[in-house]
Amino acid sequence: MAEIRAVTTVPATAQFAGLGAPTLCAPLIVESTAGKLYVLLSGDTVRQVGEPVIVAASLTATGTVQGDALALTGTINEFTTVAAGTGARLSSSMTAGDNQLVFNGGANALKVYPDSGSRINALVTNAAALLSINTACRFTRASTTRWIGELSA
Repeated sequence: MAEIRAVTTVPATAQFAGLGAPTLCAPLIVESTAGKLYVLLSGDTVRQVGEPVIVAASLTATGTVQGDALALTGTINEFTTVAAGTGARLSSSMTAGDNQLVFNGGANALKVYPDSGSRINALVTNAAALLSINTACRFTRASTTRWIGELSA
């Protein structure tokens, strides 16, 4: 986990407007670099709660190989311009369990590359998955070298 920006604690029980009876609360920890929210379970054990949603809309695919493909920065990535043979590259800053959704609203198939040294599903390392026109795929980081792609209908 990256440097911790802030730790916010609330009383062990707190009454929230409209909930009536007191509700158990836990300390919350916010990660500085990505704004992710964590709950302290016990000792120094934390668990991420949800993930920040960053929408990148109206994207244009670039490059024809992994190294010059557009680096994705959003959690949700919508492509509206896709020239033949162009692509995008999944983020290397994602950790296991993180997702990036890619939608191809362009005129051609979109090449989606993993970050360098990784692979998508059963493809070979560094190979692109082809995302058809008007199709979405959710890519979930399974490990430092593997992405799992779930294709829409």
